[in-house]
Amino acid sequence: MKFITLLASFVLILFALSSQPLLGAVEGSLEQKSVTSIYTDLNIMFLACNITCPHHSTMWKIDNFNVSKGHGLVTTGGGVGNSGKETIGNWFNIVKYDGAYNYKIAYCLSMCPSCKHECKNVGMVMDQNGNQCLALSDVPFQFRFFKA
Repeated sequence: MKFITLLASFVLILFALSSQPLLGAVEGSLEQKSVTSIYTDLNIMFLACNITCPHHSTMWKIDNFNVSKGHGLVTTGGGVGNSGKETIGNWFNIVKYDGAYNYKIAYCLSMCPSCKHECKNVGMVMDQNGNQCLALSDVPFQFRFFKA
């Protein structure tokens, strides 16, 4: 299993609100030898960010958020592997986007063609309290990979 590290400002949103730029490490289970292996169903997790609650999974998953607006919130608590209908919310794709070095994360899975799910980008949305969150969105949050 190979892991990727991202420099991503959205890691701030899920850790703490801060005006200072932070480096955030995110793991993904890319099976290939390079980050150019995109469009592959994968799990994404935060690296060791939950020291106060070590038994809680840092694996990303989609939860219901604002169904009326079509948003599914990206939260933690997902499971690793075991692709199928019961884990459909735990899988994402990294997709090349708008330029040679830009990428986005999408929720559009190839592993379960019989599962009914809407293909959407992961982007920034505002919740009912005005906080920015990662959620399914029409507008993607773009990022770049940096060598760790």
